[in-house]
Amino acid sequence: MDRRVLILALDGLEYDLVIRWRLRNLMQVRYGVFKSDISPHFKKPHTPMLWASFITGKDPKEHGVDEWWRWNPLLEKIRWLPPFKWIKGKRRLLEKLGIKPKPSLKTLNIETIFDIVKPSIAIDVPTWSMDVSKRFRMIESIMKKNVDALIENVWKRHREKVEELYNSLDKEWRLLMVWFDIADILGHVCISMCRPQLLKCYLELDRLVKNLRDRLDSDTFILVVSDHGMKPMPDGTGDHSEYGFWSINRDYSWFNPQRITDFYHLILRVLSVQK
Repeated sequence: MDRRVLILALDGLEYDLVIRWRLRNLMQVRYGVFKSDISPHFKKPHTPMLWASFITGKDPKEHGVDEWWRWNPLLEKIRWLPPFKWIKGKRRLLEKLGIKPKPSLKTLNIETIFDIVKPSIAIDVPTWSMDVSKRFRMIESIMKKNVDALIENVWKRHREKVEELYNSLDKEWRLLMVWFDIADILGHVCISMCRPQLLKCYLELDRLVKNLRDRLDSDTFILVVSDHGMKPMPDGTGDHSEYGFWSINRDYSWFNPQRITDFYHLILRVLSVQK
């Protein structure tokens, strides 16, 4: 029995690029693709909806989450109603008043895999443990369309989370999940226009898997998974494709995931946890 499970949630990691660039560490022992659910609101795979499914084992219709964060119940009801929806800068105003949003699943009474597997560590997991303020700042740099500043901020945040991951390895845990969005963000801006920057990102993630494998004992089950891939668009940017990448460090020929919820059940089975 595997004593621990480490999950590298690599948002937007594209299967075709992993294969084309022969990134063997990311491929691990077994790898493949699965079909991503389509958001009814965005008409394509949407990151918070998919990771909510991943950590709850529930279909999107069951958990109902399709946003990164939520305000308190009253604000959720009125913030899109006139005249409130016309007020610009609502978030900054509310934060000055000490009112901040929380990751979506934190506001709902929905059990996650972190509630079931103890002890567990969740680093920046969307809808659960994400640092909302840092995500806001990232979005603001995207909205300003300053590509150089965006790339600098993405790499800075990535290195912070890598350090947090390494510091967490020596703590007590049976389940450790960390979410990296660097492949997603750079995929949006670099998949066509600045491909070397994207290659640098993929090589960094490939080295990360190798370093973790060398550092962890052989009893640790390592799952690498993305929520969706990335595809080039006619305007030179990238957008979400309708399938995600996965790999495991075990030769489990019986495992053939079709949807993102299949990984929830895999983790519980690996850890011999009865739900």
